[in-house]
Amino acid sequence: MAISRSNVSACMKSFDSGDSNRHLRMIQVARGAEFPMVIIRTRLLESASTGTSVKVDLEVQFAGQTAHFAQVSVRDNHGRKRQATLRTIPATLSDFKIDPHRF
Repeated sequence: MAISRSNVSACMKSFDSGDSNRHLRMIQVARGAEFPMVIIRTRLLESASTGTSVKVDLEVQFAGQTAHFAQVSVRDNHGRKRQATLRTIPATLSDFKIDPHRF
């Protein structure tokens, strides 16, 4: 049973909420100056594929905190490089110790 791993990262400054005040506040509350990158690490067992979807384990680093999400469903695109599309990570602000009232 083979395991596939990959990493994805994005710079906090690349996020655009469409509202410059909200965007700047989000970066401030999420401590974007101190932790400028959001990093997602995936872990996939080859046997986790069930037709059009795949179950992956995720490790998300955001705002200086790390959260783990097990068996998240993603759409399997069946590409040559076995690419999958993750639409939503089931995360909340509390997963990263961010007080939603600070927004």
